[in-house]
Amino acid sequence: TLPVKMFSSLACGVPVVLSVAGEGAELLKSANAGFVVEPGNPKVMAEAILKFYHNRVLAKELGENGCRFVAENYNRKKSAEKLSKKLAEISNYV
Repeated sequence: TLPVKMFSSLACGVPVVLSVAGEGAELLKSANAGFVVEPGNPKVMAEAILKFYHNRVLAKELGENGCRFVAENYNRKKSAEKLSKKLAEISNYV
């Protein structure tokens, strides 16, 4: 399951620090929009947040990457097009 809050942050151009494994972590890495840290490790989480605080250029760049990634891959129109395509494929098998 993908964290919905992550998409909200990405869409707003906010870089993300994510402490989960799995699909969410892979998506964040492929979007190059933040850092994935070890779950349950507050020290590593704080260090990642401080990287953004001390390097505003990096924070802006990763935030822009996330916004662009969501716009290109997860907007409603694209989601509807993907769903429509899948439904058409399924209906061809019936």
